[in-house]
Amino acid sequence: QAIRGQQAKAVAQRRTMTMARAKTIDEIVDKFPFKTHLQLHGEPDYEAINGFSQVLYANVASLPTTLAGGQHGHVEILMKPTLYATVLGTAWVDPADPGALGMVPVNATMSHRAQLEAEHAEQRRIF
Repeated sequence: QAIRGQQAKAVAQRRTMTMARAKTIDEIVDKFPFKTHLQLHGEPDYEAINGFSQVLYANVASLPTTLAGGQHGHVEILMKPTLYATVLGTAWVDPADPGALGMVPVNATMSHRAQLEAEHAEQRRIF
């Protein structure tokens, strides 16, 4: 029984270490190249709207991701799919919903079970 308790504790520690801590809004904004809010005075024109767009693109492009090759941050948040494909040369593909955790084999060890759960949790986080 003591061994099982130690194994469960070790699995819980590994699971905690592998799950990334959620960043605060301030931590994310600190990494933006443009941290101040732009202000518009008067009627918006093309230059003003384009300026806003470029600042937004630069900020979301600075957010790291491994999706879509990881080269362009999260510009897919702002760009329409056709613009994304035209500018970046490849279509954006949303990550698939992994659904519920699949069946874990009955004879799976605790470490294998923990690995399957951690992989599923990462897939859910990405989705």
